[in-house]
Amino acid sequence: DTRSVTDYILERAERDGLVNVFPVGCISRGRKGEELAEIGELVEAGCIGLSDDGSPVMDSLVMRRAMEYASMFNIPIMPHCEDAALGHGGVIHEGRVATELGLRGIPSAAEAVMVARDLLLAELTGCPLHVLHVSAAESVRLIREAKARGVRVTCEATPHHFTLTEEALRGFR
Repeated sequence: DTRSVTDYILERAERDGLVNVFPVGCISRGRKGEELAEIGELVEAGCIGLSDDGSPVMDSLVMRRAMEYASMFNIPIMPHCEDAALGHGGVIHEGRVATELGLRGIPSAAEAVMVARDLLLAELTGCPLHVLHVSAAESVRLIREAKARGVRVTCEATPHHFTLTEEALRGFR
């Protein structure tokens, strides 16, 4: 979330020379979702996008402002789409298996609600959006519909999101 961290990462990558490194700056200071990081400074330092991955930006106005700034530099916002209130500390997909195992579940709507919000804000601001680790069918539908409307959106899923299900937790192995 600072130029100095970005500088360090790029200097280290240059020195070690093993791979190409393209840093992604934080949307907010400390990934807290409360106050924007110095976006212009991060871009100037070499950041190619912005994300608070692992932490959702719950404040819609903060996300809107981030998208407005990012669109000026034509860099994507890459959000962690999870409504923390709906997720309420869950550790597994909400459903039969969660109930049987006595684990707090996270409904698919926790992801889809944030995907919908961020798609609408991307459409409003013209900001490129790259939705990280999509795992809900509703999110895919929303992204597909937004693309059809011309919203600049891409997405991805991680291998564990499409190869594992909650069934893998049976037996707590």
